[in-house]
Amino acid sequence: MIVSRDGRFHTRFAPLLRELGYSPLAASRLPDYPDLVPCAAHLIDFDSLGETEAACNALLALRERVPALRVILVSAGFARHDFSCARLPIGDVSLRDPAGLQALAEALQVSHENNGAWQERLAELEATRPEAVPVEHRRTVRNV
Repeated sequence: MIVSRDGRFHTRFAPLLRELGYSPLAASRLPDYPDLVPCAAHLIDFDSLGETEAACNALLALRERVPALRVILVSAGFARHDFSCARLPIGDVSLRDPAGLQALAEALQVSHENNGAWQERLAELEATRPEAVPVEHRRTVRNV
């Protein structure tokens, strides 16, 4: 899935994805969870999401709702391609635009590995979370 409000972004990346054996779909906004189309990964035009803070908040919410969704962020504002886990809360891999076939192929591969690390991180956080206290054991505060 290619997510961008800019048709040129889709025009640029769709042929590359086809060359790699994918059949890319297009969307103009981040998907809502019930509307999510199953696919290998979401290639997201970070620059078309608006202000950085709003874009990050939208991506955080998407990652919270669908942690198994592989997210590849693309932006002309990124200094370089980043295949590390540094941006895991918002995406699995970051590509500096323009990105070519080789970088996209690597991003698709590494996004799979990084998403596994993201899911492991979330499982570890969930395991360390204190269990909810049953209602009958909660203390109540009374006004005196």
